[in-house]
Amino acid sequence: MLWAIPMALQIVGSVAGHMGQKQAAKDYNRIAAANYRDEVAYREALKAYNQRVFESNRSQLLLRMQEEQVSAAYLIEDAARQAAKAKAAQTVRAGESGLSGRAVDMVLGDIMRQRGEATTMALMNLDATQRQITSQLQGLAPEPVGPAARPVYQRSPGALSLIGDIGSSLIGGMHAYHQWTGKNPLEIFKLGS
Repeated sequence: MLWAIPMALQIVGSVAGHMGQKQAAKDYNRIAAANYRDEVAYREALKAYNQRVFESNRSQLLLRMQEEQVSAAYLIEDAARQAAKAKAAQTVRAGESGLSGRAVDMVLGDIMRQRGEATTMALMNLDATQRQITSQLQGLAPEPVGPAARPVYQRSPGALSLIGDIGSSLIGGMHAYHQWTGKNPLEIFKLGS
């Protein structure tokens, strides 16, 4: 009956190993699933953050466009105001000096030309700035965030694996019996021994 002890120990070891492998796979899969949930939550938070940054950048560009329009309108209005002031001052001076005719008309024309140049420059600058901002708006998009990688789960050993381990333990035990005793291991199963 001593032959049964090594086989029993090997079988118990096989069962314990099988149960340990099952538990290890279960623990690994639980951790992998938790890590995946955390990664998905992180990526969702990152997407939300990127969307907020996008909206902020977009709002800033639109505000800048409005500010540029107000600035251009102010420059155009200021040029008109200065031209009117210079025209009035020139007209008064000409009247006080008794000047009239072509010379006064040329000075007044020069004042209007300067006003036109200032207005044209303000409108050209506004147009260039608006094209630049429009280009930036068209290229603006939230930073993409890819999906989280799916977890790789471990398969736990199945019943066939356990049966194979037990069978291997039986054969190993029979081999150990043969080495210790020198007897044929099949004699163990004969009746009356």
